[in-house]
Amino acid sequence: MARMDAQVHGLAGTVDREAVLAESRRLRADGRLDEAARLAGFVAERFATDPRGHLELALALDAQRRYPDAIVAYQNALAMDLRGVSRVDCMVGLGQCLGMVGETRDALAVLASARQEFPHDGAVHAFYALALCAMRQPSRGAGELLATLLETTASGRVRAHEARLRAAAESLRRPPGRSRRAPGAGADGGERPGRDGRDAALAYAGGNAGAVPAGEGR
Repeated sequence: MARMDAQVHGLAGTVDREAVLAESRRLRADGRLDEAARLAGFVAERFATDPRGHLELALALDAQRRYPDAIVAYQNALAMDLRGVSRVDCMVGLGQCLGMVGETRDALAVLASARQEFPHDGAVHAFYALALCAMRQPSRGAGELLATLLETTASGRVRAHEARLRAAAESLRRPPGRSRRAPGAGADGGERPGRDGRDAALAYAGGNAGAVPAGEGR
């Protein structure tokens, strides 16, 4: 660690940016979050146009539950040329932190954007579903999770009922209509207590009770 401190403070000549980032990740994985945040913060400040330093700082602050500070770092990283898995992690982290500080609408907007950019990333869909639940739209959240399950599972038992489950997922994911309040919806667009969106799925399953594949029990 002393050698890394020397690099960070410029006492060893040119800073090895990659080594500092790698050390920050290692420290975060080991639970040494203060040290991880300090090293990532150094990179974010010294190499201000490199989004990786801002992302590593955000992840360390997020793990410390310093959500307002993490939000700023995530936003700084996203404002730069961040791509691939790093961009996914950044958007998911930002969405989660926004939700933790009560900014649920902004959280949902960030995760909806991530869902559009990365439609095949199951983790994005799962976190989007959680954000929907936080916005008092549990039926849409359940539909999102069900659709994600259908895209990712290898279970033969689930696949045997895929058509029915996919139709139920699409029904649940449908947003409330603009012209009239959706069944079970409250005045704020959330779902009323006791009407959590299961009606559509249960009605669908009941209406297809005789459609169990041959050889399958109920």
